[in-house]
Amino acid sequence: MNSNTTYSEQELVDLLQQRNQKAFGYLYDHYSASLYGIVNAIVLDKESANDVLQQVFINIWKKIESYDASKG
Repeated sequence: MNSNTTYSEQELVDLLQQRNQKAFGYLYDHYSASLYGIVNAIVLDKESANDVLQQVFINIWKKIESYDASKG
C-alpha cells in the first residue's frame, strides 16, 4: 500500500466489508494510536489496554458487516 493512500470513511468501510487486508492495515495504522489513548485512559494496566485494543480490531474485522453509518 502506498503510504500516501487515504480513504474516505465510506471507502474504508466498503473495503473492510470486502475483507481487504490493506484497508485493515490502513485502519490500524491510522486509528490504533488514538484508540489506544482512549482505552488506556479507561484501562490503566498497559497489558490489559493492549489486550482491549487487540480485541477491538478483531471485532471490527469480524463484525464489519454490521456497521451502520447512520448510527456513527
